[in-house]
Amino acid sequence: MYRLFTEDMGVVFARCQSSRSVMSRHRYGLQLFSVSDVSLVRTRAGWRVTNVSPIDSLLARHKNKSREHALILRVMSLVRRFVVGEEKGGALFNVVWNGLSFLDTHELQPETSRWFEALFVLRILNVLGYVRHDDQYSLHLSEINTFTKESVESFASIYKVAIAEINRAIEASQL
Repeated sequence: MYRLFTEDMGVVFARCQSSRSVMSRHRYGLQLFSVSDVSLVRTRAGWRVTNVSPIDSLLARHKNKSREHALILRVMSLVRRFVVGEEKGGALFNVVWNGLSFLDTHELQPETSRWFEALFVLRILNVLGYVRHDDQYSLHLSEINTFTKESVESFASIYKVAIAEINRAIEASQL
């Protein structure tokens, strides 16, 4: 059984028989944190994987960068915690995809990495509806699909306020 985070349907649980076998065509595309083009069929018992074309691996991209590797694990753990069922996941998928793409193309310093992670998490929680709207960080939430070095650096001024809001949102969710 696999948990797939998709653009069209949010989180989907799908079965794929013998996918871990050495002879399986699907084993590379269904590894943890892999990016793949997956074909699914709805059966009486749920979703079933019919075809997988591996595209990339999020963790392989950052295998020598422990800070980025840990950041990906924390963010995807948060998404896993908050998104549990099938629903249209386009906006959330775009925020996550654009955040991960930004991480691929920019070398972040330790301080900048903390600001980026807080901005990333705040935008995820905002799309999920857990963030109260406040003038202090509304500018950073209005452009949810764009991560730039300038937006991350300007986020530093409200970092502590945003962390308080993130903690409040997570506590309020009771998840």
